[in-house]
Amino acid sequence: MLEDRDRIAVLRANGYDGVTKQTISLARKPMKFALVMEPKALKLMQLSFPNDPFYPEAEKKEKRQQEPTLRVHAAPLFKQQVLKAFDEDGFSSMQEGMTQVLKWWLEWRQRDEANLQSAG
Repeated sequence: MLEDRDRIAVLRANGYDGVTKQTISLARKPMKFALVMEPKALKLMQLSFPNDPFYPEAEKKEKRQQEPTLRVHAAPLFKQQVLKAFDEDGFSSMQEGMTQVLKWWLEWRQRDEANLQSAG
């Protein structure tokens, strides 16, 4: 992979005197910092280094699989009560307790649906 100093040298040679490692780093993460490389400068980089993408972080993100997440926004008092109850019931973490509660709930729903179908 190409080093930033090579990119900086090309950009500075073409009139972009203010380019530093920091500006390169910021421009590589436009969704985080709301900064993008000027189209002319980006084109210059693509022409100078055709086999080396400028946005490697975007490629890494596509490869990485993100685990599914469930979030609950609860009042602090309610959260403390839930944590205390989970601790008293032997769960080692909020994650473990919530996972078990959700499993029980899904099992209950399946049983309830089966009872409704058999009664109807």
